[in-house]
Amino acid sequence: MLPRPMPAPPRAPGRIDESGRLACSYHGWAFAGSGACELIPQAAPEQPGKPPRALCSPRACATPFPVKEMHGVLFVWPDEHSADQAEATPLPLPNGVDFNEYTVFPAYTRRVPYGFEFLGENLADPLHFPFSHHGVGTTHREQGGPMKAIGIRESGMAGFHVPFHMESYDLPSDFTFQAPQLFVYTYNLRQKQPKLPFFKKQGEQPPDAFTLCL
Repeated sequence: MLPRPMPAPPRAPGRIDESGRLACSYHGWAFAGSGACELIPQAAPEQPGKPPRALCSPRACATPFPVKEMHGVLFVWPDEHSADQAEATPLPLPNGVDFNEYTVFPAYTRRVPYGFEFLGENLADPLHFPFSHHGVGTTHREQGGPMKAIGIRESGMAGFHVPFHMESYDLPSDFTFQAPQLFVYTYNLRQKQPKLPFFKKQGEQPPDAFTLCL
């Protein structure tokens, strides 16, 4: 729910309180799913047994937006007046992929101090992985090497698709950009046993893997 009906202070992370309401961690205000404010700890009731009048003020309410959840990721539709359209619109996920067939690892979220265009350029460049992410997981500089792109496919306003092969990993892969904000790496692990450190058992058939950046 946005915006929080309080001036100036930074948006503190919310939490779900004991009554199932969304509570602000800054002042403790709590909201129902409709956006109605149900608790203002700083407001005293004017009459015994009755809630404070401040709870009835429209200025105390938050604006609820349509939300969908999938595997722990929340998708927010930024228009409170088109809930039907939000419900009918598919989530911005890879076309033709049934995520119920995959094991989904917890999402990783990080705030970075630069614009979306810079992030998009970064995500679309797999050659920087071994160097910029050296020491993260099993990634190290020695994995840097040539990459063979198999030509751009399905290029257009909706995005583009590029199969590629990084020789140092010996791993056929695909990169897909679905406009305006979805970056997908697909690792074709079934096609060939890759030379990656985290596959220890030779001969064991590894699954396909996806990395989604929203």
